[in-house]
Amino acid sequence: MTTSTLSPKTAKQELDRIEKQMRGADPKKILGWCVSNIPTGLVLSSTFSIDDLVITDILYRALKAITPVPVIFLDTLHHFPETLELVETAKIIYKLDLRVFQPDVTSKQAFAIKYGSALWEKDVELFHYLTKTRPLAKP
Repeated sequence: MTTSTLSPKTAKQELDRIEKQMRGADPKKILGWCVSNIPTGLVLSSTFSIDDLVITDILYRALKAITPVPVIFLDTLHHFPETLELVETAKIIYKLDLRVFQPDVTSKQAFAIKYGSALWEKDVELFHYLTKTRPLAKP
């Protein structure tokens, strides 16, 4: 049974129980619980920071989930080249189920032509909407 099939009050009680059970647990135990108890719908949103890579390593190498947890990466088209290299390296090392979401254009140059250069300096909210919110809303 998932919390989505429970009443709001019962769901809160169940989440409180789980939180108490997991309080102080190491990340591997917490992620193991997630893999075991959330068979569908579990995803990792990753910026490929060191913290995200530790979680990726636990999910893909230590726990070896039967069904790989999808990894969501928001490609804003404005990442450092090193970040994109790391994404590709992680994809190969872990055989990631990688789901890349991008704005409605395919290059930094096309983005600048359509929305203006350095949009994040002029309107950071619009930049985040175009590069993060809108791409995730696509079917």
